[in-house]
Amino acid sequence: MLAVRTQARNIPRMTVALFTHPAMLRHGVPPGHPERPDRLAQVLAALEDLPLDRYEAPLATRAQLARVHPEVYLDAIEQAF
Repeated sequence: MLAVRTQARNIPRMTVALFTHPAMLRHGVPPGHPERPDRLAQVLAALEDLPLDRYEAPLATRAQLARVHPEVYLDAIEQAF
């Protein structure tokens, strides 16, 4: 319905971008965690036939990660590897 109304008003259709990375399909998480690889695979399969602009997500810098995570958390992750 929304797409039909949008076209009727001569408003250009917008595209949707999908950013993901193949590494997320190997992401190890505890059982039941929402970011589990099988859930992502199902979502990607469901979106497969849609006209999305698909992009491989770039690796984040530490500065970018620090905008959403405490430095102590980032330090702990670095020390684990």
